Amino acid sequence: MALPHIFFLNVRSRNYHQKRRVIQEKYSRRQCWKDMKATTYKIFASEKPRKMYMTLSVCRDMMKDIINECV
Repeated sequence: MALPHIFFLNVRSRNYHQKRRVIQEKYSRRQCWKDMKATTYKIFASEKPRKMYMTLSVCRDMMKDIINECV
């Protein structure tokens, strides 16, 4: 009688850790998205003309670097 109960607890704890891992991944993705938005805002909302007239290719490369750092 004791074995099924122990097995149930082990399965439950495994599911708990899987859910916790998924939550951590979602948080890191959310943080990455916030960093990307902040960087984009700095690029396009800056009062310095050289930053306002950056080419799209430079912006794209910067976003790729940020995404690679987060992943």
